Amino acid sequence: MKPCVSDLLRRLELTQLSENLFDGEEEPNSWGRLFGGMVAAQSLSAAIRTAPEDRLVHSLHAYFLRPGNPDQRVTYTVDRIRDGKSFTTRRVVAAQEGKAIFNMSASFHVQESGYEHQIQMPEVPAPEGLKNWLDYARPIAEAIPDEAQRERFLQERPVEMRYMRQPTYLGGEPSEGSNAVWFRAASPLPDDPALHRCVLTYASDMSLLDNVVRLHGRTGKLGPVQMA
Repeated sequence: MKPCVSDLLRRLELTQLSENLFDGEEEPNSWGRLFGGMVAAQSLSAAIRTAPEDRLVHSLHAYFLRPGNPDQRVTYTVDRIRDGKSFTTRRVVAAQEGKAIFNMSASFHVQESGYEHQIQMPEVPAPEGLKNWLDYARPIAEAIPDEAQRERFLQERPVEMRYMRQPTYLGGEPSEGSNAVWFRAASPLPDDPALHRCVLTYASDMSLLDNVVRLHGRTGKLGPVQMA
C-alpha cells in the first residue's frame, strides 16, 4: 500500500477521548488551511464509531463554517440523535479551540433490498490515456520559490484523479457544461464498506468546485473568489 494511502487510513482511525468525543490528526498541505475532505471524512468516521454495526451511512449533509488551522488537531463531538428500528441519525460537530469549523448530519440504514437505479454511463475516454493531477501540477510547481512548499504541493495524494480537462486552477481554460473525472484510491483498500464510504467522502472535496467556476471564466489564482 502506498504511504499516502496508509497515512489517510491511519488518520481516519481517530482517537476516542470519551463516549462521543474523538480527536483527529490532520494532514499537511500547501494551502495554509485544513483540507475540507479530510475534515468531512473524519467527521463521518466519528459518526460510524457510534452507529450500530449492521447499518451503513447512505446520506450525509455538511457545512463548512470556518477555515481550519492545519497546525492544530480537530475534535469531533457526536450527537446520537436517534436509533430507530432501521435508521440511525447522527450529528457531528468538528471544532478547533472551542469553535465549530464544520458540522455534518448523517443517516445510517440497515442493509435490505429495495429499488435501485443509475444513470447511463457517459461516453468518455478511458482513464489510462488521461493526465493525472501531478502531470498538470509539475509545471506549476516550478514557479513556487520555497522548496518545502514546492515539495508539499507535489506530494502524492491518496486519491488518484484523471481529468478530462485541465483544472482551471492549474492553467486550464474555462468551458461550459459538465466535467468528467475518473478517480480511485491510489492503492487497494481493505474490504470494509464503511471505510470505503469515508474515503469517498474524502474524495468528494476534489474537482467539484473547479467545475462550478469554469462557467464563470475563472482561471489561475482565485482572485476575488472565495472557495468553501
